[in-house]
This record gives sequence, C-alpha cells and structure tokens, in this order.
Amino acid sequence: MSTTLDSFILYQLSKFNEYEAHENPWTPQRIVKYVVGSLSILLICGVVAFGISTLLFYFYDDPDEVTRYPVPLPPASKCGKRIIGYYSGWERRTISESQVSKLTHAIFVAIRMFKNGQIAFHNTEYSGRFLDMKKKARLVNKDIKVIIGVGGKGNSQFFSPVFADGKKRKTLVKSISNFLFTQKIDGVEIDWTYPFAEAQDRNTTVSFLSELRTELKLLEHQKNLTESFLISMLTPQIIWDQLDGYDLKGIAQQVDFINLISYEYYGPWGMPAGVYTGPIGPLYGGKRGNVDDTMKVHACETMEPSKVILGIPLYGKFWKNVKKDPINQTETMCKEEVCRIDDPFEISDVWRIAEMKDGRPRGGFISWSDRETDDVGIIWNRTEAKWDDKSKSTYIWRPEDQILITYESRQSIEEKIKYVEEKNLGGINIWSLNMDDERDTALELVSSGNLCDGKKMKKKNEIMYKC
Repeated sequence: MSTTLDSFILYQLSKFNEYEAHENPWTPQRIVKYVVGSLSILLICGVVAFGISTLLFYFYDDPDEVTRYPVPLPPASKCGKRIIGYYSGWERRTISESQVSKLTHAIFVAIRMFKNGQIAFHNTEYSGRFLDMKKKARLVNKDIKVIIGVGGKGNSQFFSPVFADGKKRKTLVKSISNFLFTQKIDGVEIDWTYPFAEAQDRNTTVSFLSELRTELKLLEHQKNLTESFLISMLTPQIIWDQLDGYDLKGIAQQVDFINLISYEYYGPWGMPAGVYTGPIGPLYGGKRGNVDDTMKVHACETMEPSKVILGIPLYGKFWKNVKKDPINQTETMCKEEVCRIDDPFEISDVWRIAEMKDGRPRGGFISWSDRETDDVGIIWNRTEAKWDDKSKSTYIWRPEDQILITYESRQSIEEKIKYVEEKNLGGINIWSLNMDDERDTALELVSSGNLCDGKKMKKKNEIMYKC
C-alpha cells in the first residue's frame, strides 16, 4: 500500500507542476527577453517621435499648427509702428521666447556674402542659432516677421563690387530669393555698415534693390504666396559725409523700411576723432551730428517717415585718461565746414577730451548685460549717473579715475520713444537683444512704450520736421 500511495502522490505532484508550468510561463529567461524587447521598441518609437517633432518645429509650414499661444504683438503694432530686434550669431546669450514676444520683427545677423554674390551661414553654429530664433518666433506669434541681415560689419566690402557687376548682382538676387523661400522666412535686410557706401554706389544700390524686389514679386506669384517678402536696409548716422553713397529717396521706393544706426556718434576709436568724448546717441546737440539731425534728413529726403526706424544701442562707450575740464566744442573740436556752429554753446561734463596713449585713445565698449560687472575693468555703477538735458543722454564722470562712460539709460530711452511718436517715425530698432540684462529691462521698456499715444492722430507719412 505504501508503494501505491507513493505512486499516487508522485502522480499528483507531476500534475501540479504541469498546471503551474501552463499557468505561469514567466521563466527568468522569458522575463529578460520581454523587458529587453519592450525597451527596444520604446526607444525606437521615442527616437522617431523626437525626429518628427523636431522637423515639425523647424520646417512645418502651417503657422497655426506651430503656434502654441499667440502672444499679442507690442502696443506699437496697433498703429503700424515696428519694434525690431537684432540677434547676432556670435554673442554668448541665446534668444528667448520672452524676448521674441516683445518684437514685431526679429532680424538675424549676419548672413555671410561672398565676392561672387552668393550668401550662406558663417558656420553650423550660426545656422543653429538662426533656426532656434525662427522656431521661437513661430511658437510665440505667427505675425512676428523673421528676417535675415546680409553683410554687416566686417562683411560689407563686397557690396560695392557686386552691385556694380550685373552678373554678380543677379547672383546675389537669386541667392537671397532662394534662401528666403527654402528657409520659409519673411524678408531680408541689406546691412551695409562698414566700409560705408560711397558716391559711386548710389545708383547701383538702387538698381540692386529694384531687381531684388522684382525677383521676389515673381517668386510670390509663382509659388502663390499670400504675403509679400520684406526688404529693408541699414544706413549710417550723419557724421560729416557718410550719407554721400546713399540715395535715400531711391532706396525708400524699393524697401519696406530703413533701419538707422542712430548712435556711435562718439567713441574711443583709433583715430583723432576718438579722443572726443560725448553721448553714444545724443538726441540733440553735439558737433558731430545727433539723432535728430539723422532722423530729419532721412524723413525729409524719403518723404516717408513711416519707413524710418530709430536705432537704440544696448551698450555704452567709455574713455580712460579723460581731462578734467570740459571743452568748448566749437573752438576745439570742429572744422567750420562740418560743425553745427549755430547752436548756442553750453558747457557739460559729457563733452571732454581724452589723452592719447601710444598714439590712440584708451577706452572700449560695455553692454547692458555687463554693466554691473568689472569684466572690462570698469564698474558700471548706475548710482553715479548724471543727466545731460541738452543732449537728452546719460553719462558717468569719475574725475578721480579720469573715466567717462556714456550709455542709453531708462530716461534716455523714454525720451527717444517720445521722439519717435512726436516725429511720426516708423518705430525703433534695438542693437542687440543679446546685450540686454537678464530681466530684459531695455527691451521691455521699448516694447511696452506706446508709440500710438499722440494727442493728435497723424497721417501715415505726415512730416513733422521743417524740411
């Protein structure tokens, strides 16, 4: 009987093991295989999803699908004014969605131009920064215009020979047209800064702009585009004869707007003029021109003030070894044929002379983002700031250190916002977004300033100057 019982128990155990094997097939080997397989599938799906989303962010052509939350455009847009921000490929700070949301136009500088008329990104880093700017603009508001700047300081030497050569001019026109279409952006700016245009460039510049406009209109028709491409041009401030190479009326007839470098009137440049201190962007006064002079000439020559954009720099200039006594500008600074000697002389601490060291003045550049650091050996302490009411500008004068700093402050920016509204100009451009402080103080001030608040509603191109 014992044998029979043992046999029965063994039989039942074998049936139990068969049942367990059938109901619980998860052996350790199978579990490992299942987990590895599942993770592999998830990883592949994740990579594919990331790739698709990246392509959609950068290249999808339906703005309504890309826009997350359209943020309202700045108040200035209500009356057709522009808030234009420059964003460079070389600064250490990258553009943010918050910054883009405060603009009507975002301009990426600078796209490189070659001597044969072709254009291209300087390198892959610049390309990545541009794509990042475009993506953020499309996310924030589909109505923000994304523009490339061609040329710029250090790459303007080819404009004159290319514009003068019909074949190269055509190459540049085609290259720009192809770039705008393939990158799905809104326009181009010709950043002819330094070396500046000369008298022989007046007609060829207008010819190029006319040919570019014709080519872009043809592209719009061929591709059934609903919006026209924008063309703008960057022109210099008035210092002596720097505008001889610019047919402003002819340019205005071909472009949508003109951005002005209405600053850099004074700086510690490596030339005799660099020893004279003064506001970086004096609204009035001074003997080397000022913002009012520059804007007046552009508005009166073009007869289209709505296309004339005042520029504000987000950086300052400083001089070392500055003499302790202010100067009489009329007597010591200017030649009679280039000075505004009709202005009554008014002594101010901001107008001085810096001593030359080793044949050149000593000084430099400091951005808003650096103003509370000593990265350049200069502490930018705003509590020391003084106001020059004649030029409507801010400066810091430290006689004990023989250092003078000039820059755009909240007060001077507010004066320029008011000036743009009063003179019925087309808006404000900012150089550059990378240079603002972490709170975007200057950009916020410009963007929130209502350029449409005049007591009297002006006509679009009503001239507010005595031309």
